This record gives sequence, C-alpha cells and structure tokens, in this order.
Amino acid sequence: MIRLFLCLLLILCAWLAGRCYTSFYSRRCDYLSGLLEGFRSMDLRMQYQMDPLPLLFAAAAKGRKEEGDRDEPLFLLFDQMSRGLEEAEMEPGELWKRLVKENLGHTSLEREELRVIGQLGEDLGRTDLEGQRQALSHMRRRLEALLEKAQEDKKRSTKLYRALFTAGGVMGAILLI
Repeated sequence: MIRLFLCLLLILCAWLAGRCYTSFYSRRCDYLSGLLEGFRSMDLRMQYQMDPLPLLFAAAAKGRKEEGDRDEPLFLLFDQMSRGLEEAEMEPGELWKRLVKENLGHTSLEREELRVIGQLGEDLGRTDLEGQRQALSHMRRRLEALLEKAQEDKKRSTKLYRALFTAGGVMGAILLI
C-alpha cells in the first residue's frame, strides 16, 4: 500500500516538475505580449492625444500596474523610462537599452529577443510625431514576430517536456514496484 502511494506521489511530483519547468515558456510569451500591449497603447495615445514620450511611457507603466503587474519587470521598464526621459539623464535610445538590460536581462526572454528589444528604442526621441509613430509601428511588427515565434516554441516545447517529465515519473514508479 505504501509503495502504491509512493508511486502515485512520484508520478504527481514528476508531472508538477514538468509544469514548473515549462512555465518558463509561458512567462516568455507574457513578457512579449506585455511589451506589445504597451507599445499599442502608446501608439494610440500618440495618435489621438499627441502625448510626449515621457507621458506615453508613464501611461504604459500605469496600464501594467492596473493589470496587477506592479512588481513585474515591464512595469519597472516603462516607469523608469518615463522618469528617465523627464529627467533627461541620457539619450532616449541609450536609456532604453540600459533599462532593457537591467529590467529584462534576468527574465525568461532569450538573448536574441533581448537584443531586438534593445534595438527597438534606437529611434526614440529622434524624430517628430509622425516619425515616432512609424518607429512604434516598426517596434510592434518586430515584437509581433518575436511573440509568434515564442508561442510556437511554447506550444512545441510544453508538450514535449511535460510528457518527458511524466514519463520519467512513471518509469520511476515502475522501478519502485
């Protein structure tokens, strides 16, 4: 009876370990979709309210805060970018790269995704309103491509790793019997 209980416990633990391991892929998609949503809201505010960049980033940070992501790296990225632009501590493109590295460097985003996200800010603050809108549109297209790839990776890898962890648990249970 105890062996049966241990076998079931081993299978359950392996299944949970597989779910924990694959949560990496979900968080990656969440970060990319959060960035994309932030840039969408910035584009709309720029189009209809003609807000300057610091207010656009502040609104994006507020949107992340309202979704319950206050401690998330995306909230910090948008909030610190807003404050940095207001204080004019450095060029917007350089500030963006530094903040991406500080706030998103430790997340589940891949190195290539971080590089692309860092490059997205190069055109910030260099052109007029229409140029800024074009830059945001370009950013959104690049993020959509990254998000699509991340979702494909998530779909493929999640099934694989969950099955592998569960199969490992079943094999361990068989060995225990």
